[in-house]
Amino acid sequence: MKEAKLHPEEEARLCLLRELGILDTAAEKEYDDLVSLVASICDVPIALVSLVDESRQWFKAKVGLDADETPRAYSFCAHGILGSDILEISNALEDDRFVDNPLVTGAPGIRFYAGAPLVTESGLPLGSLCVIDVEPRKLTQLQRQALKVLSNQVSTLLELRLANQKLAKSNDDLDDINRRLNEFFRIVSHDLRSPFNGLIGVTELLKTELESLSVAEVRELVSALHKSSAETFIMLEKLMDWSKFEVGSMSYMPVTVQVRELAENAVGILAASLKEKRIEFTIDIDPDVSVLADATMLATIIRNLASNALKFTPNGGSIRIIAQQEHTAHVWISVVDSGVGMTTSVLEMVRSNVSPSSERGTDGEQGHGLGLQLVHQFLAEHGSELEVESDVGKGSVFRFKLPLSNAG
Repeated sequence: MKEAKLHPEEEARLCLLRELGILDTAAEKEYDDLVSLVASICDVPIALVSLVDESRQWFKAKVGLDADETPRAYSFCAHGILGSDILEISNALEDDRFVDNPLVTGAPGIRFYAGAPLVTESGLPLGSLCVIDVEPRKLTQLQRQALKVLSNQVSTLLELRLANQKLAKSNDDLDDINRRLNEFFRIVSHDLRSPFNGLIGVTELLKTELESLSVAEVRELVSALHKSSAETFIMLEKLMDWSKFEVGSMSYMPVTVQVRELAENAVGILAASLKEKRIEFTIDIDPDVSVLADATMLATIIRNLASNALKFTPNGGSIRIIAQQEHTAHVWISVVDSGVGMTTSVLEMVRSNVSPSSERGTDGEQGHGLGLQLVHQFLAEHGSELEVESDVGKGSVFRFKLPLSNAG
């Protein structure tokens, strides 16, 4: 027995076969009807739609055979997929490739075999439509033509299956896009309304009542105006980052990044809010520590983690940004706060990238759920993950690791 060689494009062929997701699926009438028809036209007891994978040939449709599969080493079809035309064996006992094949010497006792390769539009053969007899014989010209035509029909069914899968995936992608768009519009229509209402209310009061207001009252209104403006700006920043990432205009471009300098710049926008809440804020990072990262994404990650810590840290609390080098040529970057902490259920939501967007901060700060979502997405682009630890009433630690810029 001579085992068939592998197809010249074996990996691509197997990849397409796996992509079809057809192996080990239930019988389907369309395929069953075709094997019944070809068996009748060719006047044979056995007909198969045989798909050849790494180690076996599996029968999507069959007549006259009980087995669902046989080893690839015994497969006639494994030889058939190496050519572009019908492989016809008039008498297997006279062919040195098959004379001692277990499917010839034992059940089902193959003598005659003819198989037309099932070739996709990509030119890759996935198997054969084959007819088998236990007696030597030869196909007529009409039978050969019928076998070719019906094998093309099987190939068409396989192509339609692939097209339907791609269409289903496209529909899933569209559903996902619609879900994200709905989330975007929800944020714009609901969460932006609150800070804008604050801006409008304060400016309206200043416009109509300025002459009657004391200096202390004006100072209080200006403070409220600044708070609403800062919240609105931070939200717009997140919306812009999120929308750029979603439409693919933000791509991962790693460069050498000085972590301390980037962190200082990233959290600059939070300075006034940190001061207002009297937060003890420190950046404990050696100026020489550098990582390989996308600078824009890393700045967004650090800013959003710091903003989240600020939101849930009460007045007079503390926030630290730390960088610690590992022996494995990585740097752990952590944002540590003394905030309210998270319950077990909320902690699991955050770890799973399901942000509890309805949560408000310790000073009534608006929540919208985009910040941590962006952190998860941008870390995934870096091949990293967000790790979170938290104790209710004690605070939280958010950390992730990135490679040193001079690693390896």
